[in-house]
Amino acid sequence: MLTAAVAEILPLHLLDYKIFDAAVQRAAHTEQARSDADLVLVVIDERSLQEIPEPLAYWQPHVTAVLKALSAAHARAIGLDMVFTAKDQRAISESKQLAQVFAELNEAGTPVILGYDAGAPLPQSPLYMLAGANSPRPLGYLNLPADEDDFVRRFDPCQSDPTEPAFSLGAKVASSAMVTDLKCGSEAMEGKISIPLDERHSAVIPFGRVAQPKKTSFAEVLATAKRNDSVALEKIFAGKIVLIGSEEIQDRHATPLLGKATGRMPGIEIHAAIAQSIYSGIVVRRISALNVWSISMVIALFAATAVLAFRWQISVAVTIAAIVVSIIPAFAAWNNLAVFPASRPLFSALFAGAIGFTYRYRTEFVMHRRLRGQFAQYVSPEIVEQIIEHGVELGGTRRRVTVLFSDIRGFTTLSEKVPAEDLVKQLNEYLSAMSEIIIRNGGYLDKFIGDGILAIYGAPVEQPDAAWKATLSAVEMLERLAALNTTWKGEGRTELKIGIGIHSGEAIVGNMGSARKLEYTAVGDTVNTASRIESKTKDSIQKYGVHILISGATADELERLGHLADIAPMESELLKGKSEVTELFMLRGLHGAGKKGVAANA
Repeated sequence: MLTAAVAEILPLHLLDYKIFDAAVQRAAHTEQARSDADLVLVVIDERSLQEIPEPLAYWQPHVTAVLKALSAAHARAIGLDMVFTAKDQRAISESKQLAQVFAELNEAGTPVILGYDAGAPLPQSPLYMLAGANSPRPLGYLNLPADEDDFVRRFDPCQSDPTEPAFSLGAKVASSAMVTDLKCGSEAMEGKISIPLDERHSAVIPFGRVAQPKKTSFAEVLATAKRNDSVALEKIFAGKIVLIGSEEIQDRHATPLLGKATGRMPGIEIHAAIAQSIYSGIVVRRISALNVWSISMVIALFAATAVLAFRWQISVAVTIAAIVVSIIPAFAAWNNLAVFPASRPLFSALFAGAIGFTYRYRTEFVMHRRLRGQFAQYVSPEIVEQIIEHGVELGGTRRRVTVLFSDIRGFTTLSEKVPAEDLVKQLNEYLSAMSEIIIRNGGYLDKFIGDGILAIYGAPVEQPDAAWKATLSAVEMLERLAALNTTWKGEGRTELKIGIGIHSGEAIVGNMGSARKLEYTAVGDTVNTASRIESKTKDSIQKYGVHILISGATADELERLGHLADIAPMESELLKGKSEVTELFMLRGLHGAGKKGVAANA
C-alpha cells in the first residue's frame, strides 16, 4: 500500500527505466547472434559523404539511382530515413525525377515508404505532394519519442487522423513488406500481428531481441549500380527490407543498448529494430497490474518474515537478498519479451524491511531497556547481555538453582548501640562490598532483607556451575569482610560477623508481585531451606568458628563439578518447617578432600 501511494508521488518509473535497461543489456549479451535478419541498411557513412561532396538536400538523383537498383535487385520493400526539404529550383527539378521513379516502383510492386517529420508540414515538393495524394499514403513518420531521461525505449506505431491514420516508418515499411493493411486502435495497432499500446499509445522496442541487420555503404551500392552488377546487388537485397538513411550525429539517440556515454544509436538502426520486430512478429507485452502487485506482495511478505523470524545479522542478509530478488522478475520478464516494473516489488521489499526493522527495533529496544532496568543492578553486565541475547522466562519457570543467604550476626543488638547514621553508613559499605562479589561471580542479587542478603545462582540465566559460584562467593565475602573489619577497627567502629547458608535445589523463578510492582525472584522450599541453614551458622560459629554452612545437596553438586572443597560434616538438623533431617557441612575453604573424603575420615 505504501508502494502504491509512493508510486503516485515519486517518479518510480525512472528507476524502472534503469532496471529495464540492465535487463536489455544482459539479454543482448547472452542472446546468440542470428544471421536471419530480414533487413539491410544502406547507410550514408563517411565514405559516402566523401565520395559525394554535396549537401544531403541535393542527393535526390543519387537516391533515385539507388532506388532503381534496389528494385531491380528484388528488394521486398524500401524505407527512406531521409527528408528532402530544399525548395530551390534545382531541388524541385530533382524532386520531380525522384517522384516519377517513386511512382513507377510502387506500381511495379516494390513499395517505397518516404520518411517525414510528423511535427512539421509535409515538404512542398512534387515527391511529397505525390505521396500525400495516394491512398493509403506511402509515408512513415520518423519521430522517436524519448522518455524523461532522454532515452528512446519505445515507439509510437500509429497516430489517429481524421482523414487517414499515420504510421511510423518502421511499422509502415514492415506492413508493406508483408502486404497487409494496418489499423490504428486506441489499445493496439492491428495488422497481421497485434501490437498492444500503453497509456501513452506507444509500444516497447525489443532492443537486442531481434536479428541485427546487415549494413552496406550508400556509396558502395551506388557504385555497384553504376557498374550494372545486378548479381552482386541481388545477393545482398533480394527479398529483403531495405532502409536508406544517414548515421549523422544529429540523428543519434540514447537507448538501453547504447546510452549517452557509450555512443548513441543512429535513428536508422532504431527504425530497423522496429521494422524487424513487426515483420518477425516479435511483440513486447506488459505484465498485468494484478500480477505485478501479487509478486510485490509475496516479496514484501518474504522480507517482513525474514526481519521478524531471524536474528539481526541473518535478517539483514535475507532482507538484502529479498531486495535483490525483487528485480529478478524484470530480467525474467524481458527474457520472455515482457516488461515488468521492478520498482514495485523493490520498494515493497524496502518498505516491508524498513517497517519490520523499525517495529522489531522498537519492541526489542523496549524489552531490552526493561530487562536492563530490571537486572543491571543485580547481575553482572555479562549476565545482562546473555539475558538480552537469549531472553529469559519472566512469567515463572521451575529451575534448579543454588541459593545463598547471608545475615549479620547480632545486628539487633548492634543497632541499639550504634547511632543510626553511623550504622546506615557502615551497613551500606558492607552491602555494597558483598553485592559486588555476588554480581562479579555471576549471581543474581535478589534482595536485601534488612541486614540479610538473598542471592540466586542459576537464574535468570542457567549456570551449570551455580553451586561452585555460590561457594566461591561465600568465601570471598568472608575475606572481604575481614578486610572491612580491619578498616573499621582502625576507625573505631564496630566489627561485623556474618553467617552464610547455601542450598541447591529446584525453585520457581520469575516476575512476581502486584500490578504496581513486579520483581524477579525465586520462591520455594530451596529458598526457605537456605534461610534455615544460615540461621544454624549461629551454632557453627560458637562451636567451631565456621561462618559458612552448605547443605548435602550443594556438597553433592560441588563433587559432581569436580570442586572438592574443604568441608566437614556438622550435626544433622531437623530444620524448621522440614519433615526430614537436612545434612549440613561446614565450609572451611575452597580446596580439600570433598564430602566423600570427609565422610571417610569421620
